[in-house]
Amino acid sequence: MILEEWTENAVGREIPTRIAGRAFRPFAGCFAEMPETTTHAARVPRRPFDGASKLTTFEAAFDVVRDGDAVSFPHYYRTGGDRFLRAVVAELKRRGLKGIRLIGNAYFGELDYLVEAVKDGTIAYLYGNPYGGLAKATAGGALLPVRIIGCTHGGRQRDLMLGIEPVRLAIFPAPAADLWGNASGVLGKREELCGPLGLFDADVRYADYSCVCAGTVFDRFLTQRSISMEYVDFVVPFPNVGDGAGIGAGTLDLARIMSGGNLTVADRVMSLLGAAGLLRDGVAFQSGSGASLAVLQRLSDHFAANGLKASFTIGGITQIHVEMLRRGAVELILHGQCFQPTDLVFDSLKNDPGHQEATSSIYANLACKATLTPLLDFALLSCAEIDTDFNVNTVTGYDGRFVGGIGGGPNVGRSKLTVIFTTLAGFSKRRGQSYPSIRERVNTVTMPGELVDLVITEEDAVINPASTSSYLVALKENAGKAGISLISMEALAAKAMAKATELGPLMPEPELTGEVVEIIKADDGSILDVVRQVPKKE
Repeated sequence: MILEEWTENAVGREIPTRIAGRAFRPFAGCFAEMPETTTHAARVPRRPFDGASKLTTFEAAFDVVRDGDAVSFPHYYRTGGDRFLRAVVAELKRRGLKGIRLIGNAYFGELDYLVEAVKDGTIAYLYGNPYGGLAKATAGGALLPVRIIGCTHGGRQRDLMLGIEPVRLAIFPAPAADLWGNASGVLGKREELCGPLGLFDADVRYADYSCVCAGTVFDRFLTQRSISMEYVDFVVPFPNVGDGAGIGAGTLDLARIMSGGNLTVADRVMSLLGAAGLLRDGVAFQSGSGASLAVLQRLSDHFAANGLKASFTIGGITQIHVEMLRRGAVELILHGQCFQPTDLVFDSLKNDPGHQEATSSIYANLACKATLTPLLDFALLSCAEIDTDFNVNTVTGYDGRFVGGIGGGPNVGRSKLTVIFTTLAGFSKRRGQSYPSIRERVNTVTMPGELVDLVITEEDAVINPASTSSYLVALKENAGKAGISLISMEALAAKAMAKATELGPLMPEPELTGEVVEIIKADDGSILDVVRQVPKKE
């Protein structure tokens, strides 16, 4: 995978604009023109549907795949989807296929077999965000010369819709399907339930062929369906298709999330929202994964106690969201993906009219004529680090090593008030070293500072001088009364460094001079940044 025609983009990052012979735009700003048009027309059947069953075998579904084709799959089982992805890769290898482009969204688990498939030439292109074992392999250069393409949730949908990533076979696991291809994430065996399937909406709509692999195949038309038979070619019975218990991986360590430091920041965020006039009836919001859930619990308690009701909330959904709905503190949950696979969450999605699925396209696909994220009054996001230009990094840590993925954060940044909250500094027990969370320049830009309105820590808050959010007028007027200290970003960075120094020996900054191992795409399809391999110590 050759990287050519390097240039500096709008956030001052040197990026390639020709990747493996394909031309890409450099990031030019969050509201720059997007000139791309549809280049890959959806395949249509040559004969009318006659009502016949679409049942086939797993192996037969791959008859349509050729060398160099793209095969896509979803990640909503997270670590619980390893058996399914392993079967996909094994079938590609059994057929002796080469140069396959694998279009995922995120990759969880150890995935040694996937690394081997890259090394032996079965897979020549990887699209999606690496976690766990694949992140380690990526950082270590094990995939080179293949570089993984990192994406946002909405950006992936856009790439598929416009044919920027044309897919030959979209193959997905589901706990339940019927004989004709309707699929559901809330029907079937309890241990296989996964909730919404909307992450895969664009795949089945725009791929040449699509295949559902179902834990249970019903011979009656499904009473509830996330994906419609009108987009499905093949139905494959697939016992033990996914382990729902793996869904919370990477997003839901509640003991860590509800720790003292996060709860302190959560209380500060609540004061900030009150000062901005956002703790009121009718607001729409999203709280991200991880530490943002500490704020969500505070929101639920406040709205319920004061008889307030939010309009809607979107994104990855947990029991906290469902309890908020049942307490009458929010009118509507628009459920993009499941973060907590409990009976309460699944029963609510299945039975409560106020709890509905939302695809990743209506969530944040910029090729659509309207999306949900700009309708949000506020969005609460955490990060690995942020810099004095308000650029956010969720992929690499202070030492340059992988700590997470891109996900939906940059999509949610298009809300009316985007709040980034973080502690001033952290401490690595493994390394015995500390690091500031606010610095002059982040290692990797995953969300441009143009989308950030406000940053808050356990001590102070900073308003982005470039922000045009209408909510900042009230915030500036009421911050003092709410006990919120507003300072400059440079002053906050100095405090972060001082705090890191108090915590212990400072972690050295890495020399990011190694090979490019990941390409970071913005939600508009342009190239935002690259991740370089951290050189190994001699």
